[in-house]
Amino acid sequence: MHRFIRIVSGAALLLAATTIADLRAQTRTAVRPADLVLRGGKIVTVDEARPVAEAMAIGGDTIVAVGPESEIQPYVGPATRVIDLQTTSGFNTDSLEDVRRSAELAVINDYQVCVHAIGDRGNREVLDIFEETFKRHPEKDGKQRRWRIEHAQHINAADIPRFGQLGVIASMQAVHATSDAPFVLARLGPKRAEEGAYVWQKLMKTGATIANGTDAPVEDINPIASFYASVSRKLKDGSIFYPDQRMSRMEALRSYTINAAYAGFDENIKGSLEVGKLADITVLSKDIMTLPEDQIPSTEVLYTIVGGKVEFTRRPEGTR
Repeated sequence: MHRFIRIVSGAALLLAATTIADLRAQTRTAVRPADLVLRGGKIVTVDEARPVAEAMAIGGDTIVAVGPESEIQPYVGPATRVIDLQTTSGFNTDSLEDVRRSAELAVINDYQVCVHAIGDRGNREVLDIFEETFKRHPEKDGKQRRWRIEHAQHINAADIPRFGQLGVIASMQAVHATSDAPFVLARLGPKRAEEGAYVWQKLMKTGATIANGTDAPVEDINPIASFYASVSRKLKDGSIFYPDQRMSRMEALRSYTINAAYAGFDENIKGSLEVGKLADITVLSKDIMTLPEDQIPSTEVLYTIVGGKVEFTRRPEGTR
């Protein structure tokens, strides 16, 4: 039985799902200093009342305040770590030592480890820890362990082959490529972007497995948009973000089905439509494997069948 650990490392976009209404009611009197304050950035809260904030205070493992910098400043004390989001190149939300200890415990107890890493430094640090751990425990290789890096969006060219060599799964979200592309070039520059940003073909050529997803609620949960991004890499302005890294339609379909099942050690029970496997089936309104590419986004899910039971049926327009 393979169990699962999720560790967060190095993120570029901060997403704080919290109840802003409660935070606004916080007292104006003396407050307890926070352990960590993030300021000077764009913090997407996923809260309709205040969708974007400038700063955030964190105490222990809990967000204690979100808002403009003037409201968060009182939470800064002598021992508070303050991160200026305008100048940082990224930071680890867990120390590397914690990740190492977790990896060691996982390998001893046969857990699967999944670490979030977006930037090139974060991906390298995680790959280093995985490789060190595998070397200390050679009884199983990386392909047997199926450890994963979630996102793996921006990778140093020297580290791309390591995914295949170590058997590390790149658990990616293709729709991020088309959502983020407009600012990727501005922030990474064309050379780094071309070398290592959302490099699906380069990763697959190393023998690495790519598992696809939407990363909801960051993106729409509907998988059609991510499938379309996988095969087109087309931006809203019509340009194509490094077209040589596009997946074929079968590669994209496999990344969403059998590869995703493999990433969770479930390929023997789901991920393909075979006799004896679970009847987990999606019925679409169009054949996304053959229709013209620009028609893929208009495809709709007609039925969702889980374990043989119809869980979703799209009703005709105008009906209830």
